Amino acid sequence: MSQALLKQVLDARATWAEIEPATDGNPAKRVKIRRPSEYDMRHFIKEGGLRADPQSVHPYVIGWEGITEADVLGASIGSDAPADFSPELWAVVSEDHMPWLTAVCDAFVRAIVLHFERQAEAAKN
Repeated sequence: MSQALLKQVLDARATWAEIEPATDGNPAKRVKIRRPSEYDMRHFIKEGGLRADPQSVHPYVIGWEGITEADVLGASIGSDAPADFSPELWAVVSEDHMPWLTAVCDAFVRAIVLHFERQAEAAKN
């Protein structure tokens, strides 16, 4: 399989979720999530609806913007320098930021819903 084609497929599943708005000249904090494949969506369909919990969504977080060392380590230790993303670091840090987790889980469910809405719209044409 062409690596370029694979990248396009995976990029088409990706979207940004704002987890904190821009404030006082600081940019918004955002995480990049990748919608699961239709096959993997079965893990999120529960009791007739879509549900996403932080543990199940962590593997689908693939990047971030606006997260600083101070966000990761605390303002008394970390600087305003951008923190490098890693999936493991996201999993650990986000669990101390419940509003971030809520925003990501909500965006994750919206990405799945949007996927099915686009499919339904395309089927009409």
